[in-house]
Amino acid sequence: MKEKINGFLIENAISIFAVGDTVENIFQLHYGETKCSSNDLFKQLIEYGSVATLNEFCEGQLMPQTFSQGKTKAILCKPTKNKIVILFLESELNAKENYTKAIALDLKVKTLFE
Repeated sequence: MKEKINGFLIENAISIFAVGDTVENIFQLHYGETKCSSNDLFKQLIEYGSVATLNEFCEGQLMPQTFSQGKTKAILCKPTKNKIVILFLESELNAKENYTKAIALDLKVKTLFE
C-alpha cells in the first residue's frame, strides 16, 4: 500500500496523504515532494482534529469535501467504511475546477483501497 500511495503522491502533486483509521482512531501520514504554502488546514484537520470527529463529519455529507486556505487545499475522502483520507495540495484552480479535481482524486483514492 505504501508504494501505491507514494506513486499517487508523485502522480497527483499531493503534499500530504493522511489516512485515518476509524477503528484505531489514528492518522498515518505520507509526505510527497511538493510542499503546501500554509499549514493551517493541516493543523485544523489533523493536529487539532481527530479521526473520530472527521468521520462523524462525513456522515450524511456529499463526498468528497473540500477545504481551502489561500492556495492550499484539503480534500476529505471516505474510500471505505473504516478509512478516511485527507489530501493536502497546492492549487490555483477556481472553486468549480477545484471541486471537479477533488471528485477525480476521490475516485483515484477509492481505487487505492480496493
